[in-house]
Amino acid sequence: MPPPKSAKQYSLAVTLAALSTVFLLGCQPPEEAPTATKQPAPLILPDRQAQTHASEHFWQLGSGSFVAAAKATSDLRNSVIVFLNNSTSESLQKLRQQWHRAHNIYAASGIYIAFGSSNPSLFNALDAMNFRVDAHPIQPGYIDSFDVYRRSGIVNDIAMPITAQAVRAQHGATDDSDISIGFHALAYLIFGENGQRPLAQLQTHTTLLPSQVHNGLTINDLSVNRRRHLIKLLSELLLDDMRDLQSQWQLTNGNLHTSYMALTPPSRLELIRKASEQVLAGQEQAFEKAPDLNQNRFAGGEQERSRAALLGLNKTIDASVSAQIFSADEARQWQQRLQNALNKVTPSDEKLQ
Repeated sequence: MPPPKSAKQYSLAVTLAALSTVFLLGCQPPEEAPTATKQPAPLILPDRQAQTHASEHFWQLGSGSFVAAAKATSDLRNSVIVFLNNSTSESLQKLRQQWHRAHNIYAASGIYIAFGSSNPSLFNALDAMNFRVDAHPIQPGYIDSFDVYRRSGIVNDIAMPITAQAVRAQHGATDDSDISIGFHALAYLIFGENGQRPLAQLQTHTTLLPSQVHNGLTINDLSVNRRRHLIKLLSELLLDDMRDLQSQWQLTNGNLHTSYMALTPPSRLELIRKASEQVLAGQEQAFEKAPDLNQNRFAGGEQERSRAALLGLNKTIDASVSAQIFSADEARQWQQRLQNALNKVTPSDEKLQ
């Protein structure tokens, strides 16, 4: 066992040990400063109140849009009455203009109607109502004479009564192209296959030819008189159906409003986004279709209709709605697509607001 150290020796040993430790520490490489961890950007939760407001605001805009469409359709029915009471070139021209006005106002409601195809499980009733109001493309020979088929259609089938029940029963009877009511059936009657039906085909006839008398025909059986009767009936049915659509949209306890409000605000906004994309894409492709598939094949004015649809879409997807369904970049892209589509149907200096 080693002999005990003196106090002086012990103190010296401790001092040397301490110096040795300091020396060794000084030879170690310096520790790197800890790297600052990059913190993720703070998560901004969606503003539920803004989502609720935007989705409810959208529904209210739809109500105003359908009110305007019903009013224009009422004006169209009134123009029909004026024309039938005084069948002149001037009253026919005004009737045709009013048809375009009413149809364009309805076209501006396209995004609301698109709910039917965006979510058919909840809004299939919209598809059914739109089929009564705006079904197309039509088979013209199903309604009236066409091309070489001079005795075709409802107008020339005297065995078929021109009543609401009978004409409605023919609508979609065997196929979706069996169109007997709505804007486009009415348009074919007043515009004709070339867009300029002669006035004589729309003026009442009050006399029968001997051959017609021999065949047992009456004044009401004459094709021109049946055409006039059908024009009046279709204008009334169209107004009934448009008012029904307006009522169903506005009815607080109705299926449409109840189904919409049962969705969460984010789900409503996603539905709006899908419908808006559907309408815009449809307008972007509108002029790539074959001419006989155009909505206004017989009435003309296809560009004006498309323009009305685009402006209606722009009005509906306003700032409060856009901010909830698009990011800032998406909103800019959306506006550019809208403007590009509008440029195809309007002067290039017209800008969206």
